Amino acid sequence: ATPTTRFTVPWELTRSDKVFHDSEEHGTLKLTSTGVLARSSNVGTVLAADKIGGATLYSYLKKFGLGSPTGLNFPGENKGSVPAPNTWSGTTFPTLAFGQGYSVNAVQAASVFATIANDGVRVAPSLVKGYVLPDGTVQQATAPATTQVVSAATALRTRPRVAGATSRPSAGSAITRTTADGRSGSTSVADSMSTATAPERASSARREPDTMCSELAMAATLAGMPSARNRPASSRALGQA
Repeated sequence: ATPTTRFTVPWELTRSDKVFHDSEEHGTLKLTSTGVLARSSNVGTVLAADKIGGATLYSYLKKFGLGSPTGLNFPGENKGSVPAPNTWSGTTFPTLAFGQGYSVNAVQAASVFATIANDGVRVAPSLVKGYVLPDGTVQQATAPATTQVVSAATALRTRPRVAGATSRPSAGSAITRTTADGRSGSTSVADSMSTATAPERASSARREPDTMCSELAMAATLAGMPSARNRPASSRALGQA
């Protein structure tokens, strides 16, 4: 797969007993994988994740460090939560694909982008670079553990997708004249008084319901999909095929 791998993206699709849709109604779109991320398309991300399946997506979420302690041993850290596959309902997989249904902390989220930028190598977060002994000698801390989450080639193909989300003017505070990785999405807020999502507090999530899991699904898709020959990216605007 490449940044120009193509998807036919309707406004909505059904998985199990749930209808999923993008934040704004549209006709059928022909998008590249880059366009899926740039447009924060829930439906497109689900279609991409369909190509690899739930088990592979889950394994990549865990390899990126989500749902596990960061290892910082910092007081009060919440390790987040990624539901195990044996607890999934019929709608869990598509929900996870576009970044809802699990929780992360700020360090975990930053680590995902750092891993993609670091040629697919995840470096365990650390707080202490070194310390000074009583005699004034500087002792370097033990080097953090590293994990090759995705190949360097996969990370290289994924970076333009992630950068595309922050470089286009409609992404809000678009960043120009430099390369920036990020996501423009948000997530739903759980109602503290019940197990349901509070509609009044989730309105912004409905307007732009995507979050950073999009690029995780795409990275996993790239790792699991064979390469395909597609038209040059220069022939498209905003990832449209």
